[in-house]
Amino acid sequence: MNTDLNRDQIMMIVERARRQHSTESGQVIVTTARKAFSWLASKSDSLLHSLQFMAPATYR
Repeated sequence: MNTDLNRDQIMMIVERARRQHSTESGQVIVTTARKAFSWLASKSDSLLHSLQFMAPATYR
């Protein structure tokens, strides 16, 4: 394999690719965590509403 790039140029390309991969991996983690917390908040809200509606009338 013959290339016109020297070693320094190849290393810069590899480093840029690693940074981009790291950034995208972080975005996947943040997006997944946000969805998980949103789901948990939704389920917690539903649970609290169901407990409130089932509470005895004396606790109004």
